[in-house]
Amino acid sequence: MAKKKRKAAKAKPAKAGRRAARTKASRPQAPRPEAKTVRGHHDMGGLPAGAVKKREHDYALWEKRVDAMMVLLSDRKRRLMNTDMLRRGIESLPADAYDRMSYYERWIHSIATMMLERGVVTRAELDARIAKLKRAAA
Repeated sequence: MAKKKRKAAKAKPAKAGRRAARTKASRPQAPRPEAKTVRGHHDMGGLPAGAVKKREHDYALWEKRVDAMMVLLSDRKRRLMNTDMLRRGIESLPADAYDRMSYYERWIHSIATMMLERGVVTRAELDARIAKLKRAAA
């Protein structure tokens, strides 16, 4: 019977310690008074931005293609890109570029940046393809 008491006594402090550590680690930390939140230029939440136009519209062919590229690059077979990568590329745009670009222009910029970053295409390949498309359009 003495052995049982010793085991129980040893188990309680260890168990309580783990529980306390887990509770302390999961507790959210209060923000420090001196810490300031820095808002990115892309973060419009809570700022006045005008009315939202609630109307359907047709997408241009190039916009549909940009969307299709994202679907293909992020599918289970390829997994070359995901939503977080798309967002990171968009949020890394300088303020003037972000404000000047349309929704899908930001997407294509992000896709190109991520594919260059990951080595899927080279800068030379991308530049050659853009030059070819410009010649075809002229």
